[in-house]
Amino acid sequence: MIDGSDDVVKVAVGTLAEINEQAGRLHADGVRCRVVGDDLTAGLGTMIPGSVELWVLAADADRAAAVLSGEFDAPDRPPFPHPTSDPKPDRSDGPHHFPTRHRPSN
Repeated sequence: MIDGSDDVVKVAVGTLAEINEQAGRLHADGVRCRVVGDDLTAGLGTMIPGSVELWVLAADADRAAAVLSGEFDAPDRPPFPHPTSDPKPDRSDGPHHFPTRHRPSN
């Protein structure tokens, strides 16, 4: 039985740079997508208009269109968490650059 769950639709056409940016927005929102035609850019160049397409599952087409039109914004979150470091050692009693002297000074 065919249920149509694997049907795909084209939601955008453009240059490689444009489609990669749009695919990133869809991925950030959790919409699975596929860039088609990017292998053609190796021989023909990356700025040919309409040479690269963006496809999504038919079930996700409405959500993808809303994300790409700006009607639905993904939550503001960085793609990767910012690194954190250990707290710096307490140097409030002065610098500790030199080891303690082992001979008394006169």
